[in-house]
Amino acid sequence: MGCYLEVIPNERLVWTDALLPGYRPSENPFLTAIISLESQGQCDTLYGVAIHRDEAGRKRHEKMGFYEAGVRLSISL
Repeated sequence: MGCYLEVIPNERLVWTDALLPGYRPSENPFLTAIISLESQGQCDTLYGVAIHRDEAGRKRHEKMGFYEAGVRLSISL
């Protein structure tokens, strides 16, 4: 569960779990995510950024395999 902070159709999506619906603070926030899209002719490029509350959160996300999955995604595109 989280809260959208910015939605620009076909360009950018930003959300966080630091806020719950109604902008209520969450008890244990994990990250804010930013997804950006760029159209380049017939190709689209997707950029993803995860901003963690602290180093422990980043390492926990890395152990889940998200870092490697992001690297594989960027290489396979």
